[in-house]
Amino acid sequence: MSDKVMSTLYRLLFSVLLLLPVVGFAQLKDKFGGTVDQLDFSGMVVDSISGKPIEHAVVSFVYPNTTQIKNVITNQKGEFKGQLHYTGGIHFEIACMGYKVLSFPLIVTDAESFLGKFKLAPDIQQLDEVVVRARMAMYRVKGDTIIYFPQAVKTLQGDAVLDILRQMPGVEVGKDGAVSIDGKPVERSYVNSRLVFGLDPKLAVTKIAADDVSQIMAYDEADERDSLLVGKEAARKRKVINILTFSAFEEVATGNVRAEAGGTVADDEWDSYLAAGDAGLFQEKRQLQLLGQVDNFNPEALPQHGHIRDLSLGAKLSGIPQNNENYNVDYEYKHSNTTASDRQSSYYFPTEQYQSQQTEQLGLSFNRLDQHRASGRYSKARLQLSGSYSLTDSDGGGSGYSEIKQDDQLLTSIDNRSFAYGRKQAFNASASYNTSINNKNLKINFTVYANTSENSLTQENTMTSNGIVRETKTNFDNESSNWNIKGSANYNVFRKKKYALSVLSEIAYQKLSEYRLATDVNSGINDIGRSEDSDTRQMDLTGGIVLSRLGSSQLDLNYTGVFLNRDEVLPALNAYDKYFHSPSVRFSSSFLKFVQLNLNMKTSIPKPNQFSSRLDDINPLMLSSGNPDLRPARQYQFTLYKILKIKNEASLRFSLSASLKHDDITTNRTFFTEAETLPQYNNYLTVAGATLMAPINGGNTWSINPAVNFDKRLNFIQSILKMDLGYTWSDGQTGINSQLVRNRTQSLISTANLTTNFSSTFRAEWSNTFNGQWFKNYLDRRDTRIAETMLLNLRWDFTQRLFATSSYTLAYNASSASDVYISDHVVNASLGIRLFKDRKGSLSLNAYDIFNNATGFTTDANDQYILNTWKQIYSQYFTIAFSYRFSEQR
Repeated sequence: MSDKVMSTLYRLLFSVLLLLPVVGFAQLKDKFGGTVDQLDFSGMVVDSISGKPIEHAVVSFVYPNTTQIKNVITNQKGEFKGQLHYTGGIHFEIACMGYKVLSFPLIVTDAESFLGKFKLAPDIQQLDEVVVRARMAMYRVKGDTIIYFPQAVKTLQGDAVLDILRQMPGVEVGKDGAVSIDGKPVERSYVNSRLVFGLDPKLAVTKIAADDVSQIMAYDEADERDSLLVGKEAARKRKVINILTFSAFEEVATGNVRAEAGGTVADDEWDSYLAAGDAGLFQEKRQLQLLGQVDNFNPEALPQHGHIRDLSLGAKLSGIPQNNENYNVDYEYKHSNTTASDRQSSYYFPTEQYQSQQTEQLGLSFNRLDQHRASGRYSKARLQLSGSYSLTDSDGGGSGYSEIKQDDQLLTSIDNRSFAYGRKQAFNASASYNTSINNKNLKINFTVYANTSENSLTQENTMTSNGIVRETKTNFDNESSNWNIKGSANYNVFRKKKYALSVLSEIAYQKLSEYRLATDVNSGINDIGRSEDSDTRQMDLTGGIVLSRLGSSQLDLNYTGVFLNRDEVLPALNAYDKYFHSPSVRFSSSFLKFVQLNLNMKTSIPKPNQFSSRLDDINPLMLSSGNPDLRPARQYQFTLYKILKIKNEASLRFSLSASLKHDDITTNRTFFTEAETLPQYNNYLTVAGATLMAPINGGNTWSINPAVNFDKRLNFIQSILKMDLGYTWSDGQTGINSQLVRNRTQSLISTANLTTNFSSTFRAEWSNTFNGQWFKNYLDRRDTRIAETMLLNLRWDFTQRLFATSSYTLAYNASSASDVYISDHVVNASLGIRLFKDRKGSLSLNAYDIFNNATGFTTDANDQYILNTWKQIYSQYFTIAFSYRFSEQR
C-alpha cells in the first residue's frame, strides 16, 4: 500500500476519533472491569526545548455547549492531576505565560488515565498583548482584558479572593469588600462565567477560598438592559470580573459562626459578649442569606463609662430566572441601647466685643432604637419595580452641665435634662419602563416617596446668668410629613453609527409639613415664640438634551425651574414665594486611551429649612436660625483622570480637579455680650454671652485638588506598595459678626500601604496616613495642624494549628493654635489554635489595648474656635473568641 493511501487512511481515522466525543462516548472502565463516569486523570507538562518541568501551567477542561470549566495547575515537577465527571465532547487546553497554547480532545477509556507528557513550545511573538514577567507573571493585559494569576502571590489559610486582589497593582479593595480596578468599581462577579452569587459583586470575592482560584479575569461588558434598547455597541459599559476555579460547582452553601466574651480590666467587669453568624445558599438562579448579631461591646465605638447593646437580624432572598428577569427581597431588624458620657471644652477667639469666650460642657446621654426595614426589587427585560418601607421607634435623653466664661469670669451656667420619644415611617415606590418606538429608545420613570414622623421632647433647664436664676420646663410636640412624586421620560431622538441624541423631561412635586408646639409645663401656656407651624411646597420642571458620541463622549444640558412656596403660621404669619432657575451642564469624554475628562456646572437650591426665621433655642446660648434671603449657589467643576501606566507590575494614575462656588451658602456667627432684642426674629430677647449662627450668602470659593496614585509590586520582599498623594488649595469664606472673612487653607494628604507575604505562613501589613494643614484668614488668624496615623498588622501561622496576630496603632495630632498635641499608642494581640480536621474552626485569646494607652482625646481648630473633646474610644480588656467557617460546593 502506497504512502499516499496510508496517509489518507490515517487522516480519516484521526477525523473519526475527533468526532467520537461529540456524537457519543464510551463508559470508563475501572480496574475491576465495571463501568463508571468519573475520571481520575494525571499528566505532565515540560518545556519543548529544555525538557524541564513547567510549574504553574493551567490545564483547563471545557465541557461542550456550556461555560462549565474544570481547571488544575501543574506543580514544581510539572505534574497535574484531578477528578472530573466524564462526558462526551470534552476538550482540554494547556496554557502558560510565554508558551503557545495546546488544545486536545479528551479521549480515554480507563477510569484512571495518564493523559501524557505534553511539551509546550515558547511563544516568541506576542504582539497582541503586554506580558509582565517576574518569578511568575502576576497578570497579563490582552486587549481590554486583564488576567490575574493568583499563583504569583502568597496567601494564607482561610484567605478569600479579596486577599488575592489586594496584592495586585491597580486594584483597590474597600473595607466593605467593594473592589475597584484602576478607579472603576466592579459591578458584577462571575464564577466560571456563571452568576453563582447573584448580582451582588462583593459576595463572590468574600466567599470563595483563595486556594481554589486559578485565574481572575477583569473586563468591561455591556449592560444588558441598555443593549436591549440601543444595541450592545452603544450600551453603558460596566466593569466585571470572572473568577475561574479549580473545582467546578453550581451551588455553594456557606456559614460562619463567631462568639466572643470578655471584659474590661480597669473596672473589673467581665460581662462583654458578642455572638454573630450568617448562613447562605448560593446558586445561579437563587441566593438566600440569613444574618444575625448580638453584642454589647464594640472596640471602635465603646465610650468611656458607657456601653452599647446591639441586636441585628436580617434575611436576603434574590434570584435570576431566565429571560433577563431578576428579583430580590430584604428584611432587616435593628435594636440598640447606648449610654455615653463625655466632656468638651471650647475656646472662642477674641473679637472686638471682648477678649475671649470659653465653654466647658459635661454630658451624659442614653438612646434606644428599634427599626424594621423591608425592601424589594423586580425587573424583567424592560420593566423594573422597587419599593421599601421602614418603621423606626426611638427614645432617649440625657443630662448636662455647661459653663461659659468671658475673659476668665463665669458668665453663665446651665444645668439641663431632657427626654425625647420619636416614631418615623417611610415608604418609597418606583417604576421604570424602557421600550423602543421606531427603533428609538424611550425610558419612563415614576417615583413616589412619603414619610411621617412624630416626636416629643421634654426639657428642663436651670440657667444662671449674671447672678439671675431662670428655671424652665418645656414640652415640644413635633409632627412632620413629607411626600413627593416624580415622573420623567427620556426619548432617543436619533441614533446613528457614532452619535445619539436624547431628550429628557421631568416633573416633580413635593410637600413638607412641620408642626412644632412648645408648651410651658408649669403654666400650661403655649409658647408661640418657640413654636412653628409651616407648609413648604415645591415643584420642579426640568427639560434637557443628551448628546453622546458612542463609547467616548457625552454632553448633558439641563434646565430646571423650581417653584417654592413656604407658609409659616407660627410664630408669625409669613409667606415666602420663590422661583429659582437651575441650569446645569455636564460634559464627559474619554480619549487618548485611559484619559477621562469631566466638566460640570450646576446650581444648588437652598433647603426649605434654611428659609425659616424662627430661632432654635434648645440651648439659649447657642442659637441657630434660617435666613429668608438666601439665593441659589452655582458651582463649576473640572476633573481630569489619567492612567499613565499599567505594565511592569506597576500602575500609575493622575487626577486633577478644580471647582468654583459662586454665592455659596456659609454660616455667620454673631456674639452678644449683653442681653439684646432682635427685631428680625419677632423681638426675641437673647441672653448675655449667646452666639447666633445663621446661614448667609457668601462669595466665591476656589478649590484645586491634584492627586497621584501609584501601585508597585516589590518582588524581592513579596510585597505590594500603594501610595497616594493629594494636595488641596481652597479660598473660602465664613461670617464673623456680619463680616465675611476669607479663609485660605492648604492641605497635604499622603497615604502609604505595604502588604507583605514573606511566605504562606506569615503576613505583614503597614500603612501610614499623614495630613498636614496650613490655615490663614484675613483677620490674621493662622494655624498649622498635623495629623498622622500609622498601623501595623502581623499574622503568623507558625504551625498547621497555631496562629498569632498583632496590631499596633499610632495616632498623632498637633495644632499650633491650641498648642496641644496628642499621641496614642494602642497594641492589640491574639493567640489561637485551629480546630477540627479541616481546620475551619478556631479558638483564640485576644487582648485589646494591652498597655492601656488610648486617651480618646481629640482637638479641632478653625478660624472661630478650638474644640477639645474627651471620650474614651475603648479601654483595656481581654476576650476569648470562637469561630467556625463552613463551606460546601456542589
